[in-house]
Amino acid sequence: MGEQTAVGVEEVRAGMWYLWPGLLGLALDKVDLSTLSFMPYKELDTGGSLWPRLYKNLPEHDIRKVTNQEFQVAPGALRQETSVDLMDGLWVHLVDGSGWLDGEGKLQRLLRQSGEDANLTSLAGLLRLLRQKGVLPPDPGA
Repeated sequence: MGEQTAVGVEEVRAGMWYLWPGLLGLALDKVDLSTLSFMPYKELDTGGSLWPRLYKNLPEHDIRKVTNQEFQVAPGALRQETSVDLMDGLWVHLVDGSGWLDGEGKLQRLLRQSGEDANLTSLAGLLRLLRQKGVLPPDPGA
């Protein structure tokens, strides 16, 4: 985290911003967690209540905003079914990895759609698939 108080992916809505709580780092020596709420706030989603309680008062140099690239990796209209996010070039967010959308997790869906063996629901299978889709660079050891 370096010297920053908060690190994460920026979300902007209704003239306010907040860091997506799914990948959020807070410097515990600089933040009083007992005063924070991760509830929505006005038009902001989960974590939006951090805007008035934390982010609004933080100087820009105390915040590191992580890059976020969305990649469509499957056919379909819903982002939850079709996309993954690559954050800071290091973190893969499956978007509906748990299967809350329809009961089937993203990894199982992607492996099924790509023709991978459904029993290969592994990190190696996911990395191979993401390299095939151009989300990750080719494996340097291959």
